[in-house]
Amino acid sequence: MKERPTVERIVQELFVEQEHFALSIQYRHGWLRTAFVLLRSILFSRIERDRTAYSIRSGERVALVIFENERRAIARAPAALRVDRVIALEMKSLGIVRARLGTLGAARELLRFLVLVVRIKGFRYLPRSAHPALGWMLYKSFCSVLSDAENSTIVTTNMIHPTSIGIQWAAVASGKRSAFFEHATTPGIIMVDRGYDELHVNFEHTRRLMVSKGFDAARIHVLGSLDARARQRVETPLRNIAICVNSYDTMQSVQDMSDEVERLGARVTYRIHDADSRIKEITAEAERRGFALSFARRLPFQEFLEGMDLVLTGNSNVIADALLAGKAVVYYWAGQDDMFDYYGFVQTYEVPSARSAQSLRSVFATLIQIANTTGSPSR
Repeated sequence: MKERPTVERIVQELFVEQEHFALSIQYRHGWLRTAFVLLRSILFSRIERDRTAYSIRSGERVALVIFENERRAIARAPAALRVDRVIALEMKSLGIVRARLGTLGAARELLRFLVLVVRIKGFRYLPRSAHPALGWMLYKSFCSVLSDAENSTIVTTNMIHPTSIGIQWAAVASGKRSAFFEHATTPGIIMVDRGYDELHVNFEHTRRLMVSKGFDAARIHVLGSLDARARQRVETPLRNIAICVNSYDTMQSVQDMSDEVERLGARVTYRIHDADSRIKEITAEAERRGFALSFARRLPFQEFLEGMDLVLTGNSNVIADALLAGKAVVYYWAGQDDMFDYYGFVQTYEVPSARSAQSLRSVFATLIQIANTTGSPSR
């Protein structure tokens, strides 16, 4: 029997993402925003007419997803994951909360959570409690859903977002089986075992990292393989280069990467992550330099990669996608030391890397020299 989570542990973990200096970049805190999110997503949420979205049948194996990249990952998940049904939740309108708890019940549970936040975390956390509150409300809602779903299995795809944490703890508290399927490569800093019965990861190096973090190796299943060193080549001349940007990259890093590739005379495209709040700023930078733009929500990355000769990026899972597609990758990170090689790709697969604008220029010079003289794989 798995140990049931305490209320204190659940509340603490719902705030983990926003308390990490790097993971909290996307959070915008404040009383007004918190009130807006809670009113929109919970108290004024839309309840679907089709109530099957708010129930799980006995013996059913159900994947619960919220973000678009999670939906895409589940859609192409291998048969080994054995998903019977996918329930896509809309974070802007979590109708399942009012459907299961009722409007007054939802209001009471929300008030209870805010009191718990003050007791466990402190009053100063209240203005930053919007997304943790959504995680708590999903926890309570799925405890209700799963009470009637004997022998069911819940599949989540995120190990750090409060909503996924809430659903996972609901599965554990209800005594149901749970599985983790990584929608993107899982970095070591977010690996926490919350009682998963199964963990399905993309690469062997992720399995090894999980085992080093204390996960039971017998529960971890590797879905794919990656031996990128034998395939990764730089083809010259470089005609099309992608700079993949997300919120981990500072604008100075974006400019460093842009300065380097601009002098190569290639056609350059900024690929912008959906969650990046600086779209206007990055768009203006692209217009100033004459670069093209690509948005993750509009074009799948695999299609975007087809016309690219090289991908330049920082801490992003696109490294794995590019390596799997046989594309050359250069990793650039000028930020804090403990965030270098966030996903473990650089060390495991010998991805060329740079930590300053000057060393980035040296990396490109070396890659091009190798390509022009020997044509051997980049290292």
